[in-house]
Amino acid sequence: MKGSYLALNGLFMKKFIFEPKTILATGIIAISLICGLSLINFNMNSSQSSLHKANSGVGICFQRVTQTFTALMIRDFSSNYLGQNFRTITSECLGEVTKALSSLGVQKNVLKVSNNLKSDLHWFDQKIDKVSEMAKKNEIDISQSNVTNKYYELEAMKSSLEESLVSSIDKVELNKNWSLLGIAMSLVTLILSGVAFFFSRRIERVGLDNIEAIAADRLAQGDINDSITDLSHQAFTSLNMPSTGLAIETFCSNLVRENRSLEASLLKMNTMGDERFEISLDPVTKPIADFNIAFNTVLDKVQDKVFNHGILLDTDLNDNFKIYASNEELEQFLYSLISYSIDCTLGSDQSKKVTIRSKSLGGIAYCKVKVSNYAFSEEEMGILNGKAPSSETSVNLLLLRELIGDLNASIAIKNKQNSTTHAVESEMEIIFDRAREEVSVEEPRAAVNVVKGSKQEIKEYLKQNMSRIN
Repeated sequence: MKGSYLALNGLFMKKFIFEPKTILATGIIAISLICGLSLINFNMNSSQSSLHKANSGVGICFQRVTQTFTALMIRDFSSNYLGQNFRTITSECLGEVTKALSSLGVQKNVLKVSNNLKSDLHWFDQKIDKVSEMAKKNEIDISQSNVTNKYYELEAMKSSLEESLVSSIDKVELNKNWSLLGIAMSLVTLILSGVAFFFSRRIERVGLDNIEAIAADRLAQGDINDSITDLSHQAFTSLNMPSTGLAIETFCSNLVRENRSLEASLLKMNTMGDERFEISLDPVTKPIADFNIAFNTVLDKVQDKVFNHGILLDTDLNDNFKIYASNEELEQFLYSLISYSIDCTLGSDQSKKVTIRSKSLGGIAYCKVKVSNYAFSEEEMGILNGKAPSSETSVNLLLLRELIGDLNASIAIKNKQNSTTHAVESEMEIIFDRAREEVSVEEPRAAVNVVKGSKQEIKEYLKQNMSRIN
């Protein structure tokens, strides 16, 4: 059971990967990532360029400070470097650097160092003025003044600011590399999505071509029998149109049954004499049972079993409809169906849930049963699809198959994965012939269609009707 469960999961995963919707979603996500990461990379390039300019600006501004300090140390008091205009421009230079760093959103400690450097430069300028005036009067030895220590403090703060800016530039460079890697991976994903889409369409086309070839071969050989509905089922499943395929299969099954009924009438006539007789072509009156009434009756019988085993039974009977069957046959079938579904949940350690839905669709009606956290084995699916049973086949499974045949119903059985919970669940869909409403007693009785004549005349009449059906 574990092996089949893993194989089923692998099948679902493979189908999910090559699903056109999955491929399209993956492609859209990849394109979105490429656009988003490209925009981020562009912004980081711009930020990195601005940080480089700010770092260069710090060096240029401090070079002006060094020129002022050098002019003072060599006692060149007439130099423009000691002029107030030159030092004012130096202070404005550092102010522009601080403003640029603030707009770039750098770390607070970097901005703090830049502000401290600008503030200390203001005090350094005042110290330059004072020491310069005293040095002109030979009242102080410049080399022994504390202006030298102040310059060294400014130089240390400048170095710290440059190191912080270099560290920020390196971080931006690292993030750029990651964004480029993300863009490259998104491009690879986009390419793989395109390749997967191409192969998914190719695989689907090959499957449909195979079905078409088999159908053409059977048509050429005149081998058109019941198995042709299998090809129809495969084709519509490949096109993701299971309901359309099921409707066509049901219609074809009805035609086949009517054809066989006419053939049986012809065979019976071949064994009769040549005397004249008459046959009625009106349909034989069949017993009619109300599906909802029969279902509620069975539901009362299984309530105790459902409650004792802690099973959630979710039912929704959409319409009131009737089918061709006696009440006893229908109740026996529904009891067998629900009991078998309940037994399937008993071996699961997870949540036990059986979901039952019914609906009428034109001339047919269906009953769909889902069993959560359970997957049908290949043997169970084969038995319900008409495979010969073995000695170990469950009696309840054989009984269910026989009851489906007695009701002239058809069954579709499959395993699938829930799109919301991703849990495996099994599904049975039983299709019934929906009974037409009976004519009211007050209405005049419809005329009976009767064919009179000899055996040969009636055979010719039936053959004509069979040719129109085929």
